Amino acid sequence: MPTEISLEKLAPEKSGRTIKLAMGNIGVAREESEAEPRAPRFALAGQSTQMIVGADETDDRTILGTAETLYGSYQLKRVYYSAFSPIPDSPSGVPSKAPPLLREHRLYQADFLMRGYGFNAAELLGDAGNLPLDVDSKLAWALANRDRFPVDLSIAPARMIARVPGIGMRNAKRIVELRRTRRVRYQDLVRLRCGMDKVRPFIVTEDYRPPLREVQSDQLRRARHAAGAVVADLIVPVIVIEEEFDAWSNAARAAVVQGLAPESIEWRTTRDDAQLLSLFEANEV
Repeated sequence: MPTEISLEKLAPEKSGRTIKLAMGNIGVAREESEAEPRAPRFALAGQSTQMIVGADETDDRTILGTAETLYGSYQLKRVYYSAFSPIPDSPSGVPSKAPPLLREHRLYQADFLMRGYGFNAAELLGDAGNLPLDVDSKLAWALANRDRFPVDLSIAPARMIARVPGIGMRNAKRIVELRRTRRVRYQDLVRLRCGMDKVRPFIVTEDYRPPLREVQSDQLRRARHAAGAVVADLIVPVIVIEEEFDAWSNAARAAVVQGLAPESIEWRTTRDDAQLLSLFEANEV
């Protein structure tokens, strides 16, 4: 559970203090083993935990704040999120209806942005308690911070380029490499397979500037929501399990064609060094 209050209310047999103490002890032991060549090695996958979403009134700001603490203070590798699912004859203290699965999906997106893009929970949430469901977390941040855009891709630092909706960290680095020889052009982004529908309102290149800078964020938001409405109900967490990455990649792309969100598909290998790689992280689609 995300908070001590939630844990006491819904799982009184567990102690948040004991859980955090165990996490801390594992973290210290792991650091000590890395300093001693002959010490037993910990699993490469590291520590992870799972938080239940929607079992009480806890909002996304609190959930992501807890995740931020776990990553920073306890060096967890991953925090997973699971939407609460009521069962028949559930206790009266829990909701009778499950939260939207899309809420779980948005938490995973925000978590990825915190781990890989340098965002923090406060800036992703702004003044809101919960993440928006109508657009993804990165686009929501960009729409709420229009004063930082459009970004000139020929001079902006890589970390800011990576914050442009539709451009991932890998492509941000490729753009920086490209501009060492010449200024960035619009077709360069097309060749890199950036998400041009998202990118266009937020970038400036040698030969392109958004023609409608005066367009308000709420108009862009409605346009994106309308474009995604057809597949919104299909965005659910899916795990495609394949031993080899190529086979997984083909299966994952087939799932995307069917309407599943790329960032909801994960690769799990059964090898000893169990890796977990999302399509969003691998291909930045």
